[in-house]
Amino acid sequence: MAISESFRTERKEQELKDFFSRQKSVLVAFSGGVDSSLLAAVAAGTPDLKVLAVTVSSPLVPDRELETSKKIAADIGIPHMVLEKRMLDLKGIRKNELNRCFVCKKEIMESLIQIAKEKNYETVVDGTNYSDIVGTVFRPGYNAILEINSQSDLKILTPFVEFQITKDDIRKMSKKKSFLPSNKPTMSCLATRFSYGMVLTPDLLKTIDIAEEMMVKAGFSQIRIRCHIDSGQRKIARIELDKNEMDKLFGKTLSDGSKELKIQPAIDYLKKSGFSYVTLDLEGFRSGSMDL
Repeated sequence: MAISESFRTERKEQELKDFFSRQKSVLVAFSGGVDSSLLAAVAAGTPDLKVLAVTVSSPLVPDRELETSKKIAADIGIPHMVLEKRMLDLKGIRKNELNRCFVCKKEIMESLIQIAKEKNYETVVDGTNYSDIVGTVFRPGYNAILEINSQSDLKILTPFVEFQITKDDIRKMSKKKSFLPSNKPTMSCLATRFSYGMVLTPDLLKTIDIAEEMMVKAGFSQIRIRCHIDSGQRKIARIELDKNEMDKLFGKTLSDGSKELKIQPAIDYLKKSGFSYVTLDLEGFRSGSMDL
């Protein structure tokens, strides 16, 4: 890292520490991802700061992510609360409408504000980073925060945005703390696996969650199983993998001379769960590919 770049990162880190030192009590919106984990760690390390991390559990959250959030909170040593939410009760989410992310973020953040008020926390902090909002017009989650802040007396603060801290900055800061997931792959809610307008059900979400978990156990880290419906109403699973991991698809040579396909158990599971076709996307993993 160049000296000027290192200095910039250290300056941003100090601004973050100073931000928390000015607070009396904060509730951290905590997913267990790279961004919110750094926020939680800095908050927990601030002297005399009352802090609580809250993670939302719903059918939209992969099971492995919920378990990861619990472990990271324990590693940080921060008080942690899991909030159960029936997100599929909301029409905009259940029907996977275009404004799904806005509806979801607004519902979650309003719930966190309510908890903060009940438990006497003065501020809610969110891990939206500067990279999330620069260079893109489509930022429904951040727009939900802005709308809430225009109406609520208890504000949601986004220090990464305030101090122009990018995703790269966050990863560099996190590397200094061995218990933080600095290289953890990005993760999104399970609704992003489905075409807009496709009705989401608990069973369908769970099927994708289980199949992705099977692929994680097979040695793949960055996975999305996208679900499409063809003109005959048949379900198609489109698997996206990190391009750098595609060479791991095949394992040992079998007795018939063919190669073992490491993701075959996941394919078999998807077929048994009602998918007519299971395909591999040769373009690899692309964040937000269902928005294209």
